[in-house]
Amino acid sequence: MRLARALGDAYALEGELGRGGFAVVFGARDRQLDREVAIKVLRPELMELPDVRTRFRREAEAVARLRHPHIVPIYSVGDADGLIYFVMPRITGDSLKTRLQRDRRLPIEVARRILIEAAAALGVAHRAGFVHRDVKPDNIMLESDEARVLLMDFGIAKALGGDTSGLTQRGSVVGTPHYMSPEQASGDQTIDHRSDLYSLGVVGFEMLTGSVPFDADGTAALLAKHLTAEAPPVSRARPECPPDLVAAIARCLEKDPGERWSSAADLIRALAGEAGRQSGGTRAFGAVSVPDPVQRYRIWLAAGGLAVTAGAIVDVLTQRVLWAPLSLLMAAGVLAVRYVGLWQAGFEWRDLLRSRKFAAPGSSSLDSAELGDHLGGIQAARQDRIAIRMSVARLPRVQRDRLAGVIPAVDDLVALATDLGRQLRSLERQLDPGIEVLEARVQATRAEPESPGRTQRLVVLEGRREALLAVDVRRQEVTERLAAALGGLSHVRLEIERARDEGLAEVESAIEAALAAASPATEAGH
Repeated sequence: MRLARALGDAYALEGELGRGGFAVVFGARDRQLDREVAIKVLRPELMELPDVRTRFRREAEAVARLRHPHIVPIYSVGDADGLIYFVMPRITGDSLKTRLQRDRRLPIEVARRILIEAAAALGVAHRAGFVHRDVKPDNIMLESDEARVLLMDFGIAKALGGDTSGLTQRGSVVGTPHYMSPEQASGDQTIDHRSDLYSLGVVGFEMLTGSVPFDADGTAALLAKHLTAEAPPVSRARPECPPDLVAAIARCLEKDPGERWSSAADLIRALAGEAGRQSGGTRAFGAVSVPDPVQRYRIWLAAGGLAVTAGAIVDVLTQRVLWAPLSLLMAAGVLAVRYVGLWQAGFEWRDLLRSRKFAAPGSSSLDSAELGDHLGGIQAARQDRIAIRMSVARLPRVQRDRLAGVIPAVDDLVALATDLGRQLRSLERQLDPGIEVLEARVQATRAEPESPGRTQRLVVLEGRREALLAVDVRRQEVTERLAAALGGLSHVRLEIERARDEGLAEVESAIEAALAAASPATEAGH
């Protein structure tokens, strides 16, 4: 057998374990280390296709660089006797596909755990610059009795920003149709990590309901549904499913990538939300925890109170007045410094008395990848908010009372501007390479000879063109709203800084005008 000759004496080849569109997987034993392995070899009939061969090599190179408990590692790569193969551990357990074929749908908390572990693996790949592009139950292994998730088969993974010339024919669709994102279904070659989150949402939908959200008799019709049809809510087929899990999957399945979770980490936080509420303000997932800034300040406040109390007890026992005042001064200094940070993050003293699930939008860090050229504008908006807070604090008490609603409104406006910046960046990404380029592809495809492949590509390309036209309209609307929000904040800051008794009306009207101009209600009126 050719593979046995290619492996030489290093491995004792055993039987076939499975096969897919690109490769065949065999069981083997590593003679030197005395361990069971799986060997994935490119199917011989594909060896003469240089693009597939390159893609297969990239799979090994991509996965070999990833290290995570939920990603199947690569032991070694080989190229001998006209065959390309790589060696990976043999997994004891079933694929998620096998499990679903047997059980149809999974217990809710089991599905939640699988989603969290798969998202954690995807997050590592995304941070390394890779999009999996084929997330589906077949590629999620459940190892041993614990059913630990192992994500595998990066056979069509693509390095973001890397040289992909020759790997995919223009206008072709790569992936598994039932689990494709809309941008994959349209043949878009510039997809990013949010495409994987869509596919993972389809997997989550299937685990909870026993079926995929979209199905059709033909591939073209199925792809068209991914592009145009709205996914039904999980709760329709599984009413007992918790609202947070229903909402998390629904957001994964948004047509617009900008409306999905911005990262796998954000999805994990949403999926682990119930655990976070039970832990009193800290959301835990895996080895990562995210504390609420308000809850953290409460802890410091309690610690300061304990320190003062301890000092008072010592003073009573020693009949001196020393430790209580000293503890009070130190605690006041530490708490004052930490309150400044809390205040600048968008919180106020009333938040310490309220029950908060998690940090407010204003406390989140800014991501240049999410905001792009709009990062500077959002940073300026946050500086405006700090300046507005400080200006209001310096006003006389009567004026501050009259402007009690300004600070929450400014916080809302900054949060809205940040969200609009992210939306705009996402919309701009979707417009690349542009409507003109897509129109040229449509015309070139129409000029091709009649064939089933041509018809399918034309359907998805025309659907993508119509979607891009809608995206461009949306981009213009969001641009106007963002400009209104940023300009409104600057105006409010100016009015507050020069406010006098007779000037408060201008402040109130400025904030009302800014919110009205940037709110979704304005958009609905266009």
